[in-house]
Amino acid sequence: MHHAGNPTGVVTVSAGVESLVPVQGSDGPLGLIGAADKALYTAKAHGRNRVCSARESLSN
Repeated sequence: MHHAGNPTGVVTVSAGVESLVPVQGSDGPLGLIGAADKALYTAKAHGRNRVCSARESLSN
């Protein structure tokens, strides 16, 4: 998809992902969202077209 506002001329995507197996006493949905959000900002910090998992962002 063409995007004149990007120096490469195309749309790029950065994504942060995480998964959760519900366990009693865990942070639940809020912890999941927080971890995915942190992973998104880790992906953005590493450049365009990146996907980072929360586990990757925690180790950096």
